[in-house]
Amino acid sequence: MAPIHLFDYYYYREASPEEFGAFYSAHHQRMFEHLIAIPLEPYMTGAELQRRQEYDAMVSAMYELRLFILHKDEVIGWHVGRQAQRDSANMSNTALFDPHRGRGVYSAVIRAALELYRAQGFGRVLSKHHASNNAVLIPKLRAGFQITGFEIDERYGLFVNLTYFFNEQRRNTYRFRTGALRPDEEISKYL
Repeated sequence: MAPIHLFDYYYYREASPEEFGAFYSAHHQRMFEHLIAIPLEPYMTGAELQRRQEYDAMVSAMYELRLFILHKDEVIGWHVGRQAQRDSANMSNTALFDPHRGRGVYSAVIRAALELYRAQGFGRVLSKHHASNNAVLIPKLRAGFQITGFEIDERYGLFVNLTYFFNEQRRNTYRFRTGALRPDEEISKYL
């Protein structure tokens, strides 16, 4: 895929699984040097690890989006997302090198990724982040994501779960369910 313009000298392009995997492996530690993650694998039995490999083989047929984020011709970050359910994609991980943070690049990548997920026919996009990660939570909320839950993950800690609804009626139903909206005519049919 040819690079797609975000703004100024920032672009994104799709990456093959091989090139994405190599870049991610080489730079993951640098991007997340302060993250404390407790691995699960040491606690898993051989049978559990085998089932995980079998499951990974099954889900490999599901949609994946791997993007490199570029400044001029240099890769300065990435976005990876996967199909989570039949009609849901999950924005799994986005990262930018320090000099490019706080410049609006992340917000532009959110908008671009949402359009790519919409084009694939997903009804919603899921995302979860550490509860204290305002650098990510605020742009996601500004982009139209809604808080849909909280989760305590044994590896990483407390997460805020976010969901972006492409369909306005689905978004209104969410807002009704959370008490932020009176039922409209469409919702009233089901009460």
